Amino acid sequence: MDFINKLLTLFCTSAAILSCVKEVDAPQAGARPQTQDGTPELCDTEFAGIIDKLNGEWIHDASVLVYDGVSENPVSYKVSEISDDGYCILTGQVYNTSEMYFALYPAEGFADFDNGTVTVSVPVQQEPHQENICLAAAVSSDNTLTFSPMASYVTLKVISDNIRSVSITAAEGEFLAGTYTTTVYEPYVVISDDVTREITFSSAEGNIARGEYYVQVLPGDYTSLNVKVTYDDGTIYSGNTIKTPIHLELGDVFRFGKLFDEYLNAPVINMEQVAFNSAKVSWPSSAAAKGYNVYLNGRKVAELDGNASSYVFNDLEMSATYTASLEIVGESMTEMSSEKTFKTSGIRMLDNGRHHVVIEWDEVGKVYNGTTGSGSEFDRGYYIGVYKDAACTQPVYEFIPYDAMTSRYYGFATSSLIGKVGG
Repeated sequence: MDFINKLLTLFCTSAAILSCVKEVDAPQAGARPQTQDGTPELCDTEFAGIIDKLNGEWIHDASVLVYDGVSENPVSYKVSEISDDGYCILTGQVYNTSEMYFALYPAEGFADFDNGTVTVSVPVQQEPHQENICLAAAVSSDNTLTFSPMASYVTLKVISDNIRSVSITAAEGEFLAGTYTTTVYEPYVVISDDVTREITFSSAEGNIARGEYYVQVLPGDYTSLNVKVTYDDGTIYSGNTIKTPIHLELGDVFRFGKLFDEYLNAPVINMEQVAFNSAKVSWPSSAAAKGYNVYLNGRKVAELDGNASSYVFNDLEMSATYTASLEIVGESMTEMSSEKTFKTSGIRMLDNGRHHVVIEWDEVGKVYNGTTGSGSEFDRGYYIGVYKDAACTQPVYEFIPYDAMTSRYYGFATSSLIGKVGG
């Protein structure tokens, strides 16, 4: 599906001949400048180059393809004499009858170039690189090549030693890798039909070293990006998801931040206790957490601050199955934990006689410790009450079993209404 995104503003309005002072008109969109008559001759020359509107690093001795407006094939330049303020010198050969120069840097970053139209391929498989390769194209003016960015990036900061590969996946209908075309004149990008949602990067040397890495992506709009990490033991973790809308134009760099340290991993839920009408969950504290969202059966039931480490679900049904999950909220991203399914305990009436009832209950654990009259310790786990009314306000029999008793008790009473169970 072709779609067009706004790019950068028009950055070239005039140009000049390399070997004379003749002025030429600004190029038309997609049009190659007219050349002088005569047989062109190659000559040694150099350009000053500057990276414009892009925080990138020149790569020493990187190849730069320069199209001179005369030859059908580009000539190769090399980057040398890199300065600290974004300038460098490009040395090579060019035709001295040229009226316009097009340059592509670095050369291997471009799939095609035709009359000022650039084709760029965003690969599905990428090598991790820590410098911004500043994929850029330029038009010359007075022997100066002002490079404007021709790629978009996201960055990932890896601070773990055992990561083998990382993949980024866009939402349905959104694409990260593929081919796009633009020109050095027009502020538009056209995406091809050959696109995919996922990009993976890994190191041929084994695990990915610690550091911040640039990943090239298609320009466009993204509603969410999910990061999946594969560790060297085969474990796969996919809990990192950024849900903030992202708009990427050529030259934009979106920084994910620290993704893979212990503080931003999705929390692991522990079931502390499951009772008849309640359940308690806990999780390890996180220094990077700004807050937590607690979910029950997919519905958010609580928003907690970053200091929280437990939560109690109340007013649950007895003998019912529930699914709990937790979402950690960071500066610009959220991560959902794995789900934890549990079943609440229940109480059942097995027999209802004229002067008695027989009840049975599920074990919930020893929640109270006490001492018998003789001084021996015992654990109280339950309170059993038999009531005259359904509202459980008129008790006729009460009983607290301890650990020496089974979970079945024959309670003699004058009513068959069994109401409240507490722990």
